[in-house]
Amino acid sequence: MPKVINICHNAAQDIAYLPKNTVLISISEEHEPEWKLKVKGENVLRLRFSDVRGVITHKEKIYNPMSIADARAIIDFIEKNKEKNIIVNCSMGVSRSGAVAMFAHVIYGHE
Repeated sequence: MPKVINICHNAAQDIAYLPKNTVLISISEEHEPEWKLKVKGENVLRLRFSDVRGVITHKEKIYNPMSIADARAIIDFIEKNKEKNIIVNCSMGVSRSGAVAMFAHVIYGHE
């Protein structure tokens, strides 16, 4: 049975390669510099949204929650890779990645 885990950004940056049976969903803040992941390609989905409930402005920056397009991209990516292990990462490896990992667990049965 495929597995899903959520990890923090630092751990994701240390991944040197992904086995053929594993994919990565990487979620960063829209105001962070682009993360330097070692793994790239069609087995990696990169998204940028904030851990907020609605659009907020703080220190002249606008922070956006996950959009419908982001949710659709996640669903499509998981659907395409549902037989594979999934690693999900965000800055701290807690809320955004945890929510996506829980989705994969509940909807697709990943351990």
